Amino acid sequence: MKRKLEQFAEFAADILPHEIAWLLQVQQFQDADNREILETIAYNCHHSRTPVAFRPAIDKRKYSNLMQWIQQRLDSIDVALTWTSTWCTSTSWTRKS
Repeated sequence: MKRKLEQFAEFAADILPHEIAWLLQVQQFQDADNREILETIAYNCHHSRTPVAFRPAIDKRKYSNLMQWIQQRLDSIDVALTWTSTWCTSTSWTRKS
């Protein structure tokens, strides 16, 4: 059995710096624990040699819900970028002289 929060820590370690920066901009959390978890991910993303442990006192359901929220947000931006990329490459762009 995995240690408590190990699965979340592995998930968080895969988040890229530009992704966490975007997530911090779009988040509107009222809950201090959710903000703390997101800020811990951001810190660890930029300080991989000296990561901070996630606080085990926070309810594990908050970690689970936040993992789903992160995945949904990143998936939604991936879809938007994929659509934009596909549309731009399939449309012929001509510059008017």
